[in-house]
Amino acid sequence: MIERTRLPGTLLKYKKMNSIGLFSPMSKPVEVYDFSKSGIGFWGDDSIQDGDYIVMKVIFPDGKRLKLKGEIRWSKPNSSPDHIRYGVQFFAFGHGSRYNRPEALLVLRDKAGQHISFTTRTTENTEQEDMN
Repeated sequence: MIERTRLPGTLLKYKKMNSIGLFSPMSKPVEVYDFSKSGIGFWGDDSIQDGDYIVMKVIFPDGKRLKLKGEIRWSKPNSSPDHIRYGVQFFAFGHGSRYNRPEALLVLRDKAGQHISFTTRTTENTEQEDMN
């Protein structure tokens, strides 16, 4: 099972990694729905889509900021095109330009200790429970 964390007041700015121009702007701050050590969920607009690689700046309620990279894995439209829920899988943590900094994982683990947590079932666990 994957433990997801909700930390009210956490915000995020994002932009596509393949955006033309070194100084292309980040989005306006949007609400983070939840996060884990492997990904993050947030409310965004229709400027991104499934499969896009994005750079994110997460802003925690205590002012701590974290830069992360990931891939949009899914989206769920809402009643408005500027209010879509996205799920992002973080790139691996390591050294080099294709990775998230290992220190970022430590921050995510620390922030998970200040949370309202809940657990989501993976498909494997659900199928296993159905077999019993």
